[in-house]
Formats: sequence, structure tokens, C-alpha cells
Amino acid sequence: MTHNKSTFYLDLVSGVSSITQPLLWFFQVDGRDNPKLVSVQFERYPVHCGRFSTDGSELLVGSRNHPHFYSYDLMDGKITKINANQGLDQTHTKLFEMSPCGRYVALLGRWGAVHLLTARTKEWVSTLQMTGNVASLSFSSNGSHLYTYGETGEVWVWDIASRSCIHRFADEGSFGGECVAVSPSGRFIACGSQAGIVNLYERDEAFRPAIDGCSRPSPAYTIGNLTTPITSLLFDPTSELLVLASEHKAEAIRIAHLPSRSVYCNFPGFNSKLNKTLCMDISPHGGYLTVGDNKGNANLFRLVFVLLY
Repeated sequence: MTHNKSTFYLDLVSGVSSITQPLLWFFQVDGRDNPKLVSVQFERYPVHCGRFSTDGSELLVGSRNHPHFYSYDLMDGKITKINANQGLDQTHTKLFEMSPCGRYVALLGRWGAVHLLTARTKEWVSTLQMTGNVASLSFSSNGSHLYTYGETGEVWVWDIASRSCIHRFADEGSFGGECVAVSPSGRFIACGSQAGIVNLYERDEAFRPAIDGCSRPSPAYTIGNLTTPITSLLFDPTSELLVLASEHKAEAIRIAHLPSRSVYCNFPGFNSKLNKTLCMDISPHGGYLTVGDNKGNANLFRLVFVLLY
């Protein structure tokens, strides 16, 4: 069977560093030479999370070893230390997300807390409290809702305007959530569990009324190609492709084509020599996919024509 759409994949900036002299590299991706533009050094600050601001002028980075951020201004090259521990009992900045609307930063806290900060000043706005530890965060495409997923196997949906949980649903068969992602179209919600299973839900099904406070929708599609905990989920801009990966095993990355409910058997390919996937991203127009691994490589892929077998 042939998929007749010319798609995709990712471009991303990725840095590999030592503990004492962490570096972040910026590349211009052209699919051929991919020249390095600049490298940025953070003194004794291993980077575990990085997000661009909506307008692309700032890169915010966090670490599981420190309670503060660093901000890098792409216009003037200035590095600024930002303290995120102002009365929050925060010990790390290992996971956070920028809202697509450009107004907020959602920072993973301790004991089920998610802290909302302003994107401009990084000042605390509110704390959302979920039952159980939170493992993953994902904003809706317009930034009006935040999805949190954690050890209870439930997805909590938060209304950002009212700072309240407006819905909860259980991920079928999950005894511990690892990763959640919402498609750009808003149609799909993907949940990855500790067992390596990815359940894909239609939004309307996931949001059906809850009888006991937590609805139990049936997944539209279940992907069981991986056997270790899912640590990364990523939709492409068209919401037709879902990339899933686990950092616990080499070559544990797959790409699913959602309209046909199929997983591409030719990716990563026989003897690809891909290492453990630590991070990945897709370019804004879906032309490039980059995969950062535990050996310090940023692997860049481009698919011009995709075949489903």
C-alpha cells in the first residue's frame, strides 16, 4: 500500500555536553550541509529540557539537577539565569512546556504539582494540583488547555483561564503513565505507558461524560510495537503521523500513520545503528525529523515519499 503524500521530517537544535562544560549547539538545517551557527556554554548546568518561545527569540533551558532556568536571547546572545524556586519548593526544572499562545510556561513540580509561570517574566501565576506524580505535560494547540498524565494512569485536562480541572479520563490498561501528546488539529490525544503501549484517543470519545468523575474511553488505535516505557510522543504538523520512542532501548522508535492505522516497517530500518532516543522534534512545516540520542548524535531524517508495507 502506498501513501501518496509527500511528507516530512524534522529539524531541531540539539546540544550534547559534559557535566562540567555543557554546550548547546544551533544549526541551520538545509538538508545538505546543515552548518553550525553558534554554540552556547552553561557552566556546570547539564541541559535536560529546552523550549523556544513562540516568537523564536528566546530559548529556555532546564535541568534535573538545578531549580533554576537559563534563558538564551537569540537576538543579542545574552544568557540570563532565572530562579524558578521562589517559594515553590522546586528542586529541578527537568520538564516544562511553553504554551502555543506564548503566555505561559508549565513547569513540572513535586508531588503532583504543575506550576504556571508567565512566559515573559517567568513569575509564578498559579499551581495546578494533580493526584499522584505527574510524568508528562502537553498543551492544546491554542494553549487554552493543559493535559497532564502520571502514575495513576489518568489524564487530567485543565482549563488555563479558570485554573481548574475540567475533565479526567483513564488511559485503558495503564498502570502508570509516562508520556502524553495532543495533536495540532486537536482531534487526537496519545498516551504512552510504562508497558510500552501507546493508546490513541479521539477527543470526542475521551471527553464523553464521566459517571464517577473519571471517564473510561476506548482507544481508537493501540500501538504495541515497543516493549519498554514510552518516553517521547510527537505528532507531525498535519496530525497524520505520530512518532513514538523509548529511551530505554536502542532503536526503540517508530512512526505510525494514523489515517491507515499502520506503523512504518522501514523506519528506523534494518541495522540503522540508532542509539537510545532522548529527544526528538519535527520542523514547523514537517520537512525534517531529528532524533537526539545518548551517544551525542543529532540524527536528521527527511522523508520525501513514504511507503507502507
